[in-house]
Amino acid sequence: MIAMKSQMPLFREPDTLNAYRTFIGLPSNLAKEIRLLKEEFRKTYGPFASERTTPHITICSFLLLEHRTFDVFTLIQRRLEHLPAFDFVIDGFGFDDRNKQIYLRIKESEVFTFMSQEFERTRQQLHIKNNYQGSSEARITIAKGLTREIYEDAKSKYAERTFDETFMVDKLWVVSLDQDKGLYTPFTNIKLKG
Repeated sequence: MIAMKSQMPLFREPDTLNAYRTFIGLPSNLAKEIRLLKEEFRKTYGPFASERTTPHITICSFLLLEHRTFDVFTLIQRRLEHLPAFDFVIDGFGFDDRNKQIYLRIKESEVFTFMSQEFERTRQQLHIKNNYQGSSEARITIAKGLTREIYEDAKSKYAERTFDETFMVDKLWVVSLDQDKGLYTPFTNIKLKG
């Protein structure tokens, strides 16, 4: 009789694919103002795709196999832990003619640009490929998915309006998609130096 060594299984247990979104949350008073803007838009133009979305600034979203989650977020934390907290300045309304989107425009920030680059470097280093969506421009969506007629009318009205606000960013939020409920749930946060 031949003694056999213990053999590794030929197949791993199935790994779950999880969707993550990293974003900047807004102070509650600012989020409330933006919800009121969305409500005003709905009353004027009717329902639209992003009317129930919680106001936020997306940094990136991506898919990860569960077994990679710890390594990816450990590396991201390491890359960002030295970044200082910073101010974001909202300086009016912006318009995306191609996607028919109205948003709050945010002045360019060196820290945000660097942060976006760090996420991109992490993506490259860990070979997160086609499922990665990053944002190099910070914006807060008011309305998107609009018809051409509604977009053009709203654009002409919002172009005349102002919206100025400054807020401090000291933390990034990460949420994961709950596949059963179809909703994002808190996963972790990444603190910046205060």
